[in-house]
Amino acid sequence: MNNKRKYIDNQKIALLIENYFEGLTTTAEEAQLRHYFQQAQISDNLLIYKPLFVALSDLHEMPQPITCLPETAKKNRFTSRLKIMSIASGFAAALIIGFFALFHESPTANYVMIDGQKYTDKTLIMHNFEQSLDNVKIDMNDMLSEFQTLDIEP
Repeated sequence: MNNKRKYIDNQKIALLIENYFEGLTTTAEEAQLRHYFQQAQISDNLLIYKPLFVALSDLHEMPQPITCLPETAKKNRFTSRLKIMSIASGFAAALIIGFFALFHESPTANYVMIDGQKYTDKTLIMHNFEQSLDNVKIDMNDMLSEFQTLDIEP
């Protein structure tokens, strides 16, 4: 009976090893493998895996040294840099806008361009406007006379 149980354990361990190399084991199953290979009595066909799992067991028990900053410290450093850059770029944008607002000359008077020339005199502009309207005005009599010359039969 003991041999049969040992055979079942060896089969189970062999299946766990196969799953381990396929990346399908859970952490609990990996702990079972490490525990199995810590024993004195290991099946002959599984002895080749003993150095691997003993080394993994030793690594698992070693305290992990902290070699880099925690993720929160990196995140805080990034967010503080981002805040500083945002404030600096906003300040620079405000300075540029203020500079252009102070030194930009805007026209203070209304004007009209006539034949490529700038005019601000209101009376001269109105005179030119009325003259332009007179040039395009159509006399109704002239338009009706044009229709009479057409030969249209009712």
